[in-house]
Amino acid sequence: MLAALAWKPGRRVELRVGADAVLIGSCTAGRQVVGGRGELTLPASARLLAGLDTQTRVVLIALPTQDLLLEQSPALIAHLLIEHYGRQPETCDDG
Repeated sequence: MLAALAWKPGRRVELRVGADAVLIGSCTAGRQVVGGRGELTLPASARLLAGLDTQTRVVLIALPTQDLLLEQSPALIAHLLIEHYGRQPETCDDG
């Protein structure tokens, strides 16, 4: 994911924590830094505030055009997809 964003070691990022997601954006004054091996660690407090404990699986979404990385729970993704497709017009082809 970091390669897709072209975030190399030393890149500074800032975290924004929501009720069910963590949004990570490139920021020259950011408090977090991409590590020397190309890893990005998130503080436990950020994951906890977003409802993403250490046992929670997460979905990472890279948004290269916006220079952002989004971390959220699969349950939220499933809910959003169900909501989205639930609003689609119904089609029925009975033949």
